[in-house]
Amino acid sequence: MAEAGGISREAAARLVRRYGSRALPMARDFGAADRQPLAGAPGYLCGEIRHMLRHERVTRLHDIVLRRSLMAYEGSASVTSVTAVAEVMSRETGWSRTQLQAETEDLLVQLRDRHRVVLAGGQNETALHEEATVA
Repeated sequence: MAEAGGISREAAARLVRRYGSRALPMARDFGAADRQPLAGAPGYLCGEIRHMLRHERVTRLHDIVLRRSLMAYEGSASVTSVTAVAEVMSRETGWSRTQLQAETEDLLVQLRDRHRVVLAGGQNETALHEEATVA
């Protein structure tokens, strides 16, 4: 699969773990830009984001970062990675610069305030924190 998709063996193994039998067709569809690691979340390829947009009816940035991927739970949700996902989405969907900025800001605020993600430029120091309440 690594050869067919033009990706490293490590990236191929990650795709197989995440997508199973859908990984090979996905990798074969990758263009040169798709094979690049996602800025701020090098465990993801840009092509994975593009694939989600084309095949999973994603319309919002938070849908990819919080639901369609494990980025937030793996500690990969950061200013850099959220911005990188937003830029891929913008190219695929034709978002205006205003919409790109609004989606990015909305998700960063949601990560910080609702999910207590400590946002840093690159990969986060910690994954999402579970909130414990005392009755």
